[in-house]
Amino acid sequence: MAFDWATNIDPLQRLAVLPTLVDNWDGYGAPGFLMPHCRRASTLYLKICHYFLVKRLNGSQIAPFIAPCSNGDILFDWAGRRFTHNQLQILVPSAMGSPLEFLKCSGGLEEEGTFRAGEVNELLDWLLTY
Repeated sequence: MAFDWATNIDPLQRLAVLPTLVDNWDGYGAPGFLMPHCRRASTLYLKICHYFLVKRLNGSQIAPFIAPCSNGDILFDWAGRRFTHNQLQILVPSAMGSPLEFLKCSGGLEEEGTFRAGEVNELLDWLLTY
């Protein structure tokens, strides 16, 4: 049975399926996902889960939406009805030497930049500040 990207929002399952996406997975020439890249995204997700545990937060309620991007990046997204005050996007670039990227949005203001995986707690603190 094929993975249902439209309805399955479980972050772990989505991360597990990424390595199965081969070149042209979207029908428009998107590159496939290599294991080192997928491991980098999984490591980031583990750091996020650790943050939720330490803060005693229900990770299933505030877990990111994870999606493959047609340029080969992996998107972690906190937006929509669950995050009406602050919204956050993190990109895991396909180029392994590139830093992680973020986009923070709040009250019509945007800030973007780069960070190291060990610095994700600062972004999550910002996201959950009301």
